[in-house]
Amino acid sequence: MDFLTRLELDSPWTQSEQVVVNHILANPESVLATTPKQLAQTCYVSTSSLYRLLSKLGLDGFSKSLLHREKEKADVDKNFPFSHIQTHYEIIEQLKADYDSTLASQKNLFDLYSLYEACKAMRNAKAIDLYTSAGNLGFFKNFQFQLREIGVNVHMAENDYEQTLMAASAGPDHLAIVLTMEGRSSTIPAIAYALEQSRTPVILLSAPGYESVFQNVKAHLWIDHNEHHYRKISSFATRMSLLYTLDVLYAIYFQTSYEENLDKKFLFYHRLNPTIDD
Repeated sequence: MDFLTRLELDSPWTQSEQVVVNHILANPESVLATTPKQLAQTCYVSTSSLYRLLSKLGLDGFSKSLLHREKEKADVDKNFPFSHIQTHYEIIEQLKADYDSTLASQKNLFDLYSLYEACKAMRNAKAIDLYTSAGNLGFFKNFQFQLREIGVNVHMAENDYEQTLMAASAGPDHLAIVLTMEGRSSTIPAIAYALEQSRTPVILLSAPGYESVFQNVKAHLWIDHNEHHYRKISSFATRMSLLYTLDVLYAIYFQTSYEENLDKKFLFYHRLNPTIDD
């Protein structure tokens, strides 16, 4: 996750820390030209307050790399990215703008440590179980397909009963990857309870701010979710965010044993069709 997004989402700050956070968010580039002591004076807070903030963030100071973030288009209406009077060409342009903005926003939400922990949990699992519902099933099926192409044991259930049964019959050697944007699904509490009882580790994908009911969460990845639950044309942005996140998860898992996974994939395809030429 980029530094500025972290400042926006992390909480709570003390009153003095919030003053500094507000100043940095309003004037990010100006921070690069000042020392911590000067920044404390500008914000009318004590130097110790500023250093406590830096300590909470795990930083010694500010650098240009910390303040880098992808630029997001502020003029894109996530719920209604195009109107009834626009031409086909304008619709194409509007959806591209929506996707570009969404990818930038999602990139800003990625936390490298959480991705590292997610990849480690995937590699340690004997089996990976996927939990999602409704329109997101297709994206998880594609994720399952990608992993199966390199020999990973991945399970997925589509209806509520089979999902809770899968959770109840899992165990510490399984890994649950669960998507719930805001916890609205009525099956989430049952799945969370079953996973807790079966002592199954979890990678949780959710909207920022979701208060998890899951235990034993090894990594919590945030999905950009700026669309209304139902007052919208479609989930254009959320689907793009989810696809990006699942592809990143697959890519970092693949990269840990890059040559081995390439060999597996090519071997399996040759077994499927011996006539394939390299």
